[in-house]
Amino acid sequence: MRSKVVKIQGLTGEMPLVAVSGLPGLGAVGINAASLFVSEGNSVLINQILIKSSSSNLIVSENGVVFPSAFNVYYVTSKDFFKPILVLIGSFQSQNAVEQYKLAETFLHLAKRLRVKYVFSLGGFQTLRELKTRSVFIVPNDLMTLRLSIVQGLKLASGQITGAAGLIAGLSKYYGFRGGVLLAETNGQIPDNVASRLLYDKLLILINKISAS
Repeated sequence: MRSKVVKIQGLTGEMPLVAVSGLPGLGAVGINAASLFVSEGNSVLINQILIKSSSSNLIVSENGVVFPSAFNVYYVTSKDFFKPILVLIGSFQSQNAVEQYKLAETFLHLAKRLRVKYVFSLGGFQTLRELKTRSVFIVPNDLMTLRLSIVQGLKLASGQITGAAGLIAGLSKYYGFRGGVLLAETNGQIPDNVASRLLYDKLLILINKISAS
């Protein structure tokens, strides 16, 4: 299986400190939270990642045009956070484990080349309880992220995290990144915009704490 990174535009500003990934999943929480960074900041599409394998990568438009689906990587700056960030967003999440590994590896290689230090993946945490209040859970892969998360009031999660959120966070440690995976409570409704906004707000605070440390 091959992957290809298509350069759309080069970086003209400061190198990013943090990379964030959000793909479709439970309640569309991860992708919508990541999309908030893109829509509410000053974002530039700098790369597209193409995974060449199966027809699952094809998108059919309303007028019947078929085209390959790319995973977009944005360079985002904002007055709301101190340093630029990278944001990965895709229109689908492959059910093929090999494709998921290839996407994760390609994204992490790209982040490494751009001198990113922290990688966070985003997703939803399914719960059956009545959601009068929401919690955000984190599985950190380094002590600095653990300390900052506890101070912020994030809850530690345990167990298996499936899909791209768990895979990117798990592999990132072996690439030398700090960070982890953040999950907002959701009952699975699509879209769960409340969970996505909460996840965005909590990660924004964490990013600023990392930038100031």
